[in-house]
Amino acid sequence: KKGSEIKSYIYDPSIELERPISMKLRVAGREKVSVGGKSTDLIHLVYTLENLKSIDVYIDSSGIARKSVIKMMNNELELVIK
Repeated sequence: KKGSEIKSYIYDPSIELERPISMKLRVAGREKVSVGGKSTDLIHLVYTLENLKSIDVYIDSSGIARKSVIKMMNNELELVIK
């Protein structure tokens, strides 16, 4: 449901901190997203790990991730399913 949020603490070894960090998942809602040159209607989820990393995940109605965009340290990495 759009606007739903889940908050928790997780341990992420890629962050290299010796403690759990806060994580928030928010449902941003349905969006038209370009995946492989095609416009697709997907559900946008936003994961935030403290103020260190943000991940936008776009899933279909079956819950399959079709596209992910990871933003960390002024870099952006886009992953697309083929």
